[in-house]
Amino acid sequence: MSAVAKGYKEKWNFPNCVGAIDGKHVAIKAPPNCGSIFFNYKRFHSIVLLAACDACYKFTYVDVGAYGSEGDSNIFKNSEFGSKIIRDQLPFPPDTNINGKNVPHFIVADDAFPLSKRIMKPYSHRSLTRSEKIFNYRLSRARRCIENAFGILSTKWLCLRKILFCTPQRAQEIVSACCFLHNFLLNKAGSEYCPNTFSGHEISSGEWIRGDHEIWEDQNESRFFHGRPSEYGKYIRDLFKEYVNSNEGSVPWQNDVAFV
Repeated sequence: MSAVAKGYKEKWNFPNCVGAIDGKHVAIKAPPNCGSIFFNYKRFHSIVLLAACDACYKFTYVDVGAYGSEGDSNIFKNSEFGSKIIRDQLPFPPDTNINGKNVPHFIVADDAFPLSKRIMKPYSHRSLTRSEKIFNYRLSRARRCIENAFGILSTKWLCLRKILFCTPQRAQEIVSACCFLHNFLLNKAGSEYCPNTFSGHEISSGEWIRGDHEIWEDQNESRFFHGRPSEYGKYIRDLFKEYVNSNEGSVPWQNDVAFV
């Protein structure tokens, strides 16, 4: 994960980030007698691809097959991967010193996910201060990696842009295969696979796609932090907000792009 964090710091100016996570609905034909279990808020039947990626749009974790009616947050919490992240039971890199404070490594996500020590999300869009707007912009630069990864995936594998006329189990296999092929082609021929978005940044071959049956091995079962996870997450987010608004952590264009 240290190599992934280096990529986010160098390419997206967002240190301590070891991935971006989000969910994507893949349309399927409703199975017989399924009721509304696959019917999502976008008003079509689907299964959900929950995935995380590195700074170069390569998937580092995938979970395929959740019901379309489920929200990203519930799918994440009910997965072994998500449960271990929330309980801080995965081998994240050691904390680093930022602005004189120890800051843990984390995954960036949108508002659907729970804020915690290991999950960083934006501030609510109500009555944002100047510094909060800048933080949200800086986080969005890192988080859009997963959106770009989904965009490349669905552009290159057109079956994911249409309704899959097969069983949910078969659809799960198709989506998983597309994700593996996406990673393979990024490794072997990135500039040809997506020439308009691929930066030429070297992609590490050591980060492999994972499902719940291949979870990062827990190296320390006792690594729990005390207090409410959301409160600690708020504290870490505030520390990072101070960093991206400081002389050390700011970038020249952030004020204009964040409309402040």
